[in-house]
Amino acid sequence: MGIVYLLTDFGSRDPYVGILKSRISIINPKSKIIDLSHELIPYDIEYASWFLYYCYKNLENPFIICMVVDPGVGTERKPLIVKIQKSFLILPDNGLVSVLIRDPKFKAKIEYYEILPIKLKEIYLDQLKNYRLEYNISSTFHGRDIFAPATGLISKNPFLLKKFTNKIKYIHLNENVPVPEYVDFNHSKQFKGKIVYYDHFGNLFTNLYFNTFDVNQSKKIRLKIFEGERMILEINSLSKTFGHKESNDFLFYVGSFGFIEIAKNQHSAFLEWKDWERIKRFDVLLEYLG
Repeated sequence: MGIVYLLTDFGSRDPYVGILKSRISIINPKSKIIDLSHELIPYDIEYASWFLYYCYKNLENPFIICMVVDPGVGTERKPLIVKIQKSFLILPDNGLVSVLIRDPKFKAKIEYYEILPIKLKEIYLDQLKNYRLEYNISSTFHGRDIFAPATGLISKNPFLLKKFTNKIKYIHLNENVPVPEYVDFNHSKQFKGKIVYYDHFGNLFTNLYFNTFDVNQSKKIRLKIFEGERMILEINSLSKTFGHKESNDFLFYVGSFGFIEIAKNQHSAFLEWKDWERIKRFDVLLEYLG
């Protein structure tokens, strides 16, 4: 099976990530594990949904992603496996796949499976018999007790899936999370969007997909940011890259994932407002003036 990628909000200070990896390796010592990130914003499902979307679009298939951002751990939310063609997403059923699946241009064979903890435990206990480890499913660490064992089994043999899951028809999708908005100025001169993610540099990612750059048209494309009815930022031309602006100047450009991003050259656009809960509510307007 393909590479196992880990994606969580666990951080790097505590033992959680190492334990996650150890549980996967107990079942499949040959598994190759890569950390995508363990620094997601704790509990922020929308932010994590977009992070997952970027990763999915940039990883080589087939792969396995074990993702744990789980504010509802221990509740009635289901542990889930999403099979997309030959790849697997192993994660809680709390809306983490909302952006990917609700993307208007998402087209792939997809199946949903609910993990059955009792059946998983039967298989996993057999794997643990050579280790001095107890196994009980806790109420607060399903990453260790459910998602890691499921990941290990799938990475070892994808056909084990049916031994500890039930196929289901529906999963939880967040209808309020922004999804990709595909910009085509042949159809409209204005597109409205939202800010959905910010990176380590403080660059703000929008949901406006505009995977092109025409230097002859760039000065005809304008971006505005609104907080409610009040415009708080206007940038009057599309830039190709950061160096086309002076230090500390705002700019917007087509980012490496194909989406419009907003930055402050050699500084942080995020720190202009600092409050992510506030920034998420901003409205973005992209206009073509030609």
